[in-house]
Order: sequence, then structure tokens, then C-alpha cells
Amino acid sequence: MGGAAEAACAGVLVNGTAYRFLFPEILSRPTMRLVERGSMHPEDFFRFPQKARKEAGYPSQTDLPPEIADEAAKAKLAQATICGSEMVRQSYLRRGFPAKKFHTVHYGVDPERFPPALHEKPQGRNLRIGWLGVIGFRKGIDRVRRISEWAAERSLPLEFHFVGPVQDHESLEILRRFRRPYILHGVKKGAALKALVPRWDLYLLPSYEEGFPVSVLEAMSAGIPAMVSDDTGAREAVEEGTGAVLDFSSPSEFEDKLTHLFRDSQFRREVGARARQRIREKFTLEIYRSKIEALHDAFQEAWAYAGPGETP
Repeated sequence: MGGAAEAACAGVLVNGTAYRFLFPEILSRPTMRLVERGSMHPEDFFRFPQKARKEAGYPSQTDLPPEIADEAAKAKLAQATICGSEMVRQSYLRRGFPAKKFHTVHYGVDPERFPPALHEKPQGRNLRIGWLGVIGFRKGIDRVRRISEWAAERSLPLEFHFVGPVQDHESLEILRRFRRPYILHGVKKGAALKALVPRWDLYLLPSYEEGFPVSVLEAMSAGIPAMVSDDTGAREAVEEGTGAVLDFSSPSEFEDKLTHLFRDSQFRREVGARARQRIREKFTLEIYRSKIEALHDAFQEAWAYAGPGETP
């Protein structure tokens, strides 16, 4: 959270859900209330993981928890919301939020953070598929199991590399049902992560809900083709020729969209090179900062136009 010093142009920018508690306390102050939202509308953020649990055969909730309903109501107190993807923005507009208050600014990354992917020769080893993040239902762990079953039936030599904590014992149960090998690396940061990621052949993000995950951008920046869920804002980064967008509807989809990626190492390198170039052209930190600065100027102008004691 940050704020300007002068009351005439003061602003409070809140990341996450802290606005639930903060905004009701400052309604009477000459402060512009801004939210940076990386996830979808609170109800989607709740219901999509429940859908994941149900599809995996585990108990799920249907009633909206009071804190989620409260968060959704308090979101209306923001005078502007900066969305990490157009998918995030649309999740609010579908519920009647005013379009003029919602602005899409895709995140950016340092394209040099990770070394280029090694793309080692595939002979005599498994194809390495990487994952970054909490290992659980919202992130789509059971969808990975489906890929493992499909790959096993076709004798595809896949190997899943998970970086992150396992969310709960149910997620661990699903992992143990995999029909392809997997490695749990735990939490990796810094030099250890930089050494691991370039060894991956492909990156997988099968989430049921995700605004605009930076992990996908970073994998692509290293020249690693990305396979992402159509339920995430990552589909806005992975255009044709830089990876695959999946809805996980059936094994036939895997056959159509993944077989070539899995079997042809030269094709993977070409797709990875296009992914790397796309990040450098569209999703760098410099591009992100320039868009945020332009919004900042627009917000200041709107505040000044409204005048003291009014809201823009």
C-alpha cells in the first residue's frame, strides 16, 4: 500500500484484499481509492477451486462464505481497479461493475532473469515438464494427472517437475495416482531456481483460476513453450505458435495440441524461440511500467478535474 503526501492528489493503492478493511475507513477522506487486482472477481476466486475439487471427486462447497461476499461488496468502493489481465477485468464487468473504472495492464518480467533453456537432447531421458506454485486444486493438480494418464497410454516418456509446497493431503493423494514419474523439488528461489528452470522442456499451468501468472511469462522468456489453461489470463500471453491453450475437455485435445510438442524436439525449440521473442516484444517490465505511468497520469488528471471534496 502506498500513498501520496499531498491531500489534494492523495491516492491509496491496495494489492490483494486489504481494501476490504481499509476503504470503509477512508471514505470521507480526500483520497483516491485504487485496487491492483491480480485475481478474478472474489466469487470466481472461490468457486473455480470448488469446481476443481468436484471434478477430482472430492467434497466441495456451494455456499458463498461471508468473507467472500463481503470482499465482493467492498470492491465497489474502489474508484479504479487495475487488472492484471483482460480476463480479470471481464470477471468484474460480467457482474455489473462499470467498465470505465477497470483498466487492464498486463504484468511484465525481466526477460533476462532466467538463462535460455538448454533444450538438451531427448534421447535416453524423460521429457521434463515444469510447474511453479502451490501444488493443489486451484492450480489444477488433477488436470496434470489426466495428462499423465494420457501420456502413459501412449508410452510418452514424461516427467513432471513440481516447484512449490503441496497444499494438502488430498493433493498428495492425487500425485500418488500419477502414471508418469514426478519430482517434488519443494520451494526453490534465487540461484537454485535459475539453475533448474532452463532444464525444463515445457512449462505447464493448468489452473482453474489465475489472473495473469508471472511464472508463465518467465518460462516463456527463457524459451520454454508454455501449456496453459483456458481458464487463466495466461491465454492472453500464449498466442498460436508459442505454446498451447487447453480446456482439458478430453484426451483427444491432448492428442491434437500436445503430441507434436512432446515428440518433436526441433519443433519445441522453434516454439520456445517464438515464446521468448513474444515476451520481449509485449511483456517486459519496461512496457508494464510505461502503462502504469500513463494510468497514473490519467488518474491524477481525473482527480484534479473533480475538484476538492469530490470524487473523480
